[in-house]
Amino acid sequence: FVRDFFANKLGNLDSLHERYPNASTHQLQAFEKQLRELKANFDKKGLTVVPRDVTVTGEVEVTDTNGKKYKLPVAGTLDLLAYDREGNFYIFDMKTTRDHSQQKLEDEKAKWSRQISMYADLLRQSYPEINIDKDNLRIIPINVSYPTPMGSRSDYLNPAGPKYSVTS
Repeated sequence: FVRDFFANKLGNLDSLHERYPNASTHQLQAFEKQLRELKANFDKKGLTVVPRDVTVTGEVEVTDTNGKKYKLPVAGTLDLLAYDREGNFYIFDMKTTRDHSQQKLEDEKAKWSRQISMYADLLRQSYPEINIDKDNLRIIPINVSYPTPMGSRSDYLNPAGPKYSVTS
C-alpha cells in the first residue's frame, strides 16, 4: 500500500478494499491521508522517494557457539529509499505495532535498529558509491488495531497450543 501510494498507483480510493482486503475502505482512506502528510513532510525536506521494491544483497559475518566465524549471504527489501538534492540517501523502515505505547517502541528500537543498519550495510555492499549517514536511517511506526492472528508467536505460547484455520 505504501509503495503503491508513493508510485501514484492507488487509483480510485473507493476501490481500495478490493485490492487491499485486510483493511476496511475507511481504514485505508485514513492511512492514505497519513501518507499524504508524510509525503508533504518529505517534499518539504526535499526528499525524493524511490517508489519500488529496492532489494539489497550481501554478506554478514556470524559467529557460532564455538567461536567459528561464517559469512552468510543475505537479502532484504527496503520499505522506502529516499534521496535529497545533495545526494544523501535515507532508508525508512515501516514497523506495525498493536501496542501503541512509547515503552513498546523503546523496547523494539534496538531490534529494529539492527535490521535497518544491516539494510544500510547491504546497500553499501551493493552500491559502494552510496553513503548513508546513520542519522538517515529512520523507523516509521504504524499503529494498527486487530486481534492477535491465530498461529502467531503469542498464540503459539498459549498452553492449549497454536490454533490454525483455513479460509477461502
